[in-house]
Amino acid sequence: VRIAGRQVFTRSLSTRLLGSFSLHALARAWEDCGRPLGFRRGFLALFDRPWKPASQSPPSESRLVTSIPEPGLGVVERRFRTSILLPPELIAGWGGAGWLLEPLTYQNEALGYVLVEMGSEDSSAYETLRMEMSATLKGALLMEEVRDNERKLERQIELRTEELRASNRDLVKQIGERAALEREVQEVSNRTMQAIGQDIHDDLCQRLIVLSMLSAVLERNIAETGVASIESVREIRSLLDDVVERSRRFARTLYPPALDEFGLVPALEDLVASLKGNPAGASVSFQIVGECEL
Repeated sequence: VRIAGRQVFTRSLSTRLLGSFSLHALARAWEDCGRPLGFRRGFLALFDRPWKPASQSPPSESRLVTSIPEPGLGVVERRFRTSILLPPELIAGWGGAGWLLEPLTYQNEALGYVLVEMGSEDSSAYETLRMEMSATLKGALLMEEVRDNERKLERQIELRTEELRASNRDLVKQIGERAALEREVQEVSNRTMQAIGQDIHDDLCQRLIVLSMLSAVLERNIAETGVASIESVREIRSLLDDVVERSRRFARTLYPPALDEFGLVPALEDLVASLKGNPAGASVSFQIVGECEL
């Protein structure tokens, strides 16, 4: 009757283990199977990594996942050397009933082992436990690996997303700075055009009006007397020379000829030289430090 009851429990345990896709679920199932299967104490230990005994050396450490009778621990990180079966603090009090070691393997990989204190007269229970635990453990380890890869991928996505956000913020900032610079350039251009227009209106046009008036007076004198005043001609010529010079200055202000012919530095030097004769008395100097190329 006891053997039949254990077989029923073993079948239900198999069904339960099929749904265990994590080490925590596997540990809970292990803790629950001790008493029904007839052993008083048991330990579930895993290697640090699955290894192939035929071609690889064993890992240096193992970890005790859970033990009976210590229910509720779940997955614990009690590490110990692979060369011993259990952590030294658990070896005391082995008892006299004997112990059974069942390796947990999947195909040609060693995953870990269960160590149980013998108490069941049904040896098939241990073999069934070993087979079911091995398959479930492999599935849980694969799921852990998948979750680790997912977490790494999520972390990489987060880092990449943050990099893209930072790049986007920099791009928005650069676009804003460029727009501000374009507005400033446009404002400078507008102020320059306004200043040039005002200079032409207030200076050049006034001198042209004076020239027109002097020419009209000279024309009337010639019509009345038949003689042109030499002073009037000289004054007109002086004003014309001045208007020509001012026109050239306005042209250089709009686009300096030296900029195309000699480059930026000579154009700036020419501009400063043209301002030295400014009647407003502004003091302007120009100095070059290092290389300067446009």
